[in-house]
Amino acid sequence: MKDAHASSGYIWPISVAVFSLLGYIGFERFPYLIPISIIAAAYGLYLGSDIIVNQSGKISSRFGLSRRKEGFLVLSIAAIADELFLTIIAASLGFGDISFGAVQGSNDFTLASVIIIVPLLAITMNLQSFRKDIAFLFLSGLIVLILSYIYASIPIYIAPIFIAVFIVYVIMAASSEPKTSREVDSGKLAPASIVISFFLLFISSFSLVMYADYVSHELKITGFLGGFLLTGFTGSIPEIMIIFITARKSKVLLSMAVLIGSTIYKLTLVLGVITLFGDLTFGYSIWSSYLLILMTAILLLLSYKAVKRYYGILFAAVIIVSSLILYVYA
Repeated sequence: MKDAHASSGYIWPISVAVFSLLGYIGFERFPYLIPISIIAAAYGLYLGSDIIVNQSGKISSRFGLSRRKEGFLVLSIAAIADELFLTIIAASLGFGDISFGAVQGSNDFTLASVIIIVPLLAITMNLQSFRKDIAFLFLSGLIVLILSYIYASIPIYIAPIFIAVFIVYVIMAASSEPKTSREVDSGKLAPASIVISFFLLFISSFSLVMYADYVSHELKITGFLGGFLLTGFTGSIPEIMIIFITARKSKVLLSMAVLIGSTIYKLTLVLGVITLFGDLTFGYSIWSSYLLILMTAILLLLSYKAVKRYYGILFAAVIIVSSLILYVYA
């Protein structure tokens, strides 16, 4: 009975993977399937990431990690699993602009949603203890912006620099506070679930990359913008869900660690891995880097000031106006 129940639990993820491929199989003959397949692929990213997050929580409890370390060292890595799959596939297929668009879109959408919605929902944020991390995030964004002016396509010898910055930050996060005890999760790790999640992430990521390329050609926009709007938005869904679920459960320290950690990891580890696997194209991307730095500066400001509800509306206006100005003029 147990095996039968486990097998039935895998039918839904496999079904989602199949639906995500339908539009790709029938671009020419069945274009009406594309919106359905895009939704299925986006849900596949969420479902695959959710499985990984559940397993990563068990790993954290086994090692007795504090909430802060769980956010930085485990959940942040789990939260970017979908971006790793998506961007590696895009880069290896020669869509370096879509790949970078996915990274920037995911970062910008996630940061914007937190900066706007957290004050509106009256979720109390105490970012004072994250000042060093936010400063590190600001520095990472600045490095990407500078590279955008120097290179149109990042050469492979830059990859070790990205990865080295990632390692430095992980060491800093791991030594930021002493190890503390916590309640141990009695649940067992499920290797089969992890395999299913990776399969789902791969299929969903592959499908979204193909759809981003298709939509870019149909709408006559750049591959970067297509990746930013489609794969970037869908790629941010798992992180946004993780952040707000943990925040609403009064685990704000954990949610902020996931937000800052996952954003730094995408600007370091993910970009480094992309460069190793294929082209990382920075064309038409400078405005998105300026936008990311602006939102990082807002986070840094909030680490010195208490969050009030009306800030959400104010920051929404600032982000929307800045996005339009930067897209047109940067």
